[in-house]
Amino acid sequence: MDYYVAPKSVSLSEMAAEKFSWSPSSYRQIIIPNSNVRAVRDLLDSSDPFTKGIEPGSIYYLKESTHFLIRTKAIQEHSSLIYPKGDAIIPVNPRIFSSPELIPGDILLSKDSNVGQCVIILEDRWNNYMFSGGVVRLNPAFDRY
Repeated sequence: MDYYVAPKSVSLSEMAAEKFSWSPSSYRQIIIPNSNVRAVRDLLDSSDPFTKGIEPGSIYYLKESTHFLIRTKAIQEHSSLIYPKGDAIIPVNPRIFSSPELIPGDILLSKDSNVGQCVIILEDRWNNYMFSGGVVRLNPAFDRY
């Protein structure tokens, strides 16, 4: 029996208490369903709920480059920002770079390895960065903040 679960929905007051973190690990708890909560899918744009990342393949990884790939390792439970340690962000060949046009306010969700972990982009310095196939960008139907 599961005593420790991540909820399928979160109330606005719970999000405010967690400083509007999009990371599911912030909301793990015992859930008693009621009419005051909404599913995350209900918060996303119904016509375009998310943007998938691109997996270029390790053949395109380089030692140095002007363009980079954000891997799932960069999305950690302990932070709501991208965690650039180790090989979490790797240089890639600019010829295969596909710009997702990351802007401040974008929410990235890991769907592989560390499933459900999220980060928010707060700066505009991520122009030369793309995210891997294990990551999606959520497209909320309302103001992200």
